[in-house]
Amino acid sequence: MPRVSAQPSIPVYQFRGYPVALDSDIAERFGTKRPFNQTIRRNIDRFSEDFAFQLTTAEWEDLKSQNVISSGHGGLRTAPWAFTEHGVVIAAQTYLETGEATGFLETLRTLSGE
Repeated sequence: MPRVSAQPSIPVYQFRGYPVALDSDIAERFGTKRPFNQTIRRNIDRFSEDFAFQLTTAEWEDLKSQNVISSGHGGLRTAPWAFTEHGVVIAAQTYLETGEATGFLETLRTLSGE
């Protein structure tokens, strides 16, 4: 699971053959974590598996072993969600409905390699 990009905007990883951004990185870019994740959970039916998926235990352990995600107190307690380029668009659209998202174009550009 090598990091595909480390541009200042948002890190991009490779999972299941897709370049993806993690939910925490997208939320940070949008400037908030809890409201973003809550919005996504409430609207998870908008995402097909090729747009967004929760990492498996093995994928999550691989991330933690590479020190990408904290495994200590205060770290994630559940596996993160990964969003493809199209998943980021749907996530942004979903989150924009709350009127709180900013910076989504830069996130999208990072995933598309522009």
